[in-house]
Amino acid sequence: MVADVNLPACQLQIGMGVPLYRLKDIRLLWRESPWGTSIIDFENPPNKPRPSGHVIAARITSENPDEVRSLFLVGENRQQARENLVIALKELSIRGDFRTTVEYLITLLETNRFLDNSIDTAWLDALIAERVQSEKPDILLGVICGALHIADRQITEAFSSFQTSLEKGQIQAANTLTNVIDVELINGGIRYKVQAAKSGANTYFLLMNNSFKEVEVVAYLMAEAGTVSFIRKPGAVLDAGSLLGHLELDDPTLITKAQPYKGQFPQPENPPVPEKLNRIHNTYKAILENTLAGRIPISVEKKIRKLMTLYERNITSVLAQFPSQQIASVIDSHAATLQKRTDRDNFFLTTQAIVQLVQRYRNGIRGRMKAAVHELLRQYYDVECQFQHGHYDKCVGLVRERNKDDMLTVVNTIFSHSQVAKKNLLVTLLIDHLWANEPGLTDEVGNTLE
Repeated sequence: MVADVNLPACQLQIGMGVPLYRLKDIRLLWRESPWGTSIIDFENPPNKPRPSGHVIAARITSENPDEVRSLFLVGENRQQARENLVIALKELSIRGDFRTTVEYLITLLETNRFLDNSIDTAWLDALIAERVQSEKPDILLGVICGALHIADRQITEAFSSFQTSLEKGQIQAANTLTNVIDVELINGGIRYKVQAAKSGANTYFLLMNNSFKEVEVVAYLMAEAGTVSFIRKPGAVLDAGSLLGHLELDDPTLITKAQPYKGQFPQPENPPVPEKLNRIHNTYKAILENTLAGRIPISVEKKIRKLMTLYERNITSVLAQFPSQQIASVIDSHAATLQKRTDRDNFFLTTQAIVQLVQRYRNGIRGRMKAAVHELLRQYYDVECQFQHGHYDKCVGLVRERNKDDMLTVVNTIFSHSQVAKKNLLVTLLIDHLWANEPGLTDEVGNTLE
C-alpha cells in the first residue's frame, strides 16, 4: 500500500530473470522512467522513494486462519489512516464464541497519546496497569435485549413444539403453552432476574425485581481443587444447558457468587401521554386529507372538506357528530354518476381509506364504541364456546378437526382458552366500567352478553 508495488508480480518477474531495476513498479517508486533501462543505484539513489500514503494495522484476533486477524487501513497521512481505522472498527461485526479487541482498540486509537504519536510500550503497560476499560453500552439495555431474545426464543419453541404435536395427532396439556418466562442474566458478578411476558404479537412486558422464584446457578468453571460428581453417563445425549455434574470445592470460600441486582429499569425520558380528542381528530383528519390530495375529483373533495370544516368548528359541542353518513352519501352519489365500471372501481379504490373510516363511524362515536365492545365480546365468545362440549381432549379434537389446514389457529385458540381466568377478569372489568359510565350501552349490547 505504501510503496504502491505489486509484490506478487515483482516476485514472478524476478523469478523469470528480469533485473530488479527493470521492473516498472520499482522504477516508478524510485521516480525513474517506467520503461527505461538505466541501472538504479539502490544504495545511493539520486531520487529517494516517497511513500504514497500511510498505513495503520490493527490485530483483531489470534493466528487462527479461520478468523479475521488484522485490519489494514490506508490514508494520505497518519491522521486520515487512523480515522479510517476507527470507522472500520466501529463498522466491524464479528459473530463467534471467541473474544475480540475491537472496542479496546477503538479506545486506544482515540487517546491523546496516540493522536500525538507519542506512544511506546511503557504507555501501553500503564494503560493495562490502570485497567482502562473500553466504552460499553448501557448494561440495562443489554439486559433488556438479552431477556427479550431468550424469552422470545423459548416461547416460540414452546408454541412450535405444541403445533408439531397437534399435526402428529398428539394432544398435549394446555399448560405447556406459556407466554411468561423467567430469565436470569449475570454480568460483572451481578445477577439480573427479569420476568418477560409476551403481551401481543410483537410486544413484551418486562418486570424486574418482583417477587418470583429463585433460580439456582448450576454450573461454574473454576480452576481450584475439589471433587467432581458426574450426573450424566458417558455417551449420553446432551442438549444446550444440560447439567453434567456438581463440583464441590475443598475451600468453599473461593466461590464468587453473583449478587442480585436491586435497581429497576430506567424511566423513559418522554413518558407517553394519553391521546386527546384534538389529536385523535387531527389523526383522522390527516387520513382524509392525504386521500383527498389530488386523487379524487375536485367536486367530491370540496364537499368532504366542507363537511369536515363544519365538524371541526362544532367539535367541542356534545351534540357534534362525525359526519360519516354525509361523507358516505357524497361518495355514493358521485359513484352513481360514473358510467364505466372501471371508473367506479378506480374511484372506490382511491377513496378506500375514507370509506373504511366512514364505516367505523357510520353510527357516530357511540355506535363505534358499541361496535368495538361487541367485537371484543365476540372474540371472547368465539374461543370459549369451543370448549363447552365436554372434556379438554374432546374439545381440542373438535377444534383441530375444524381447522385441519391451519394448525397455528388451533394453537392460538388453545392458548387463549388456557388464559380463561384472566379473560374472565378482563370481561368483568369491562362490563362493570360500561355499567358505571355508559349504562345505556350495556342495554344495547345485551344480546351479545346473553
